[in-house]
Amino acid sequence: MNNEKNKGKKVPVIKLFLRTAVGGYLIWTAYSLIPAFTKYQGLSRIAFIFFAFVFVAVGVSLAGVSIKKYLDKEFLMPGEDEDDEENEVDDTESKDL
Repeated sequence: MNNEKNKGKKVPVIKLFLRTAVGGYLIWTAYSLIPAFTKYQGLSRIAFIFFAFVFVAVGVSLAGVSIKKYLDKEFLMPGEDEDDEENEVDDTESKDL
């Protein structure tokens, strides 16, 4: 039971898909900034490079965590409630006693 609580709170599956889409969009936006590197010089170029790296880092982390949770089945399907799942775990533990 403690192991289940340590994994983190389960989120609805739609949030995982939205986070994955936002992460992909941020990665795509960073990729689209690459042509701007050659157009500008000085501080503007550094700003474009900096924000491209920030977009990639945030995008990869959002998409990566969401995909990992999806593959580990740490999500709630529509109509499910996290409280219902905790009650099922409690019921199985009481049956074992």
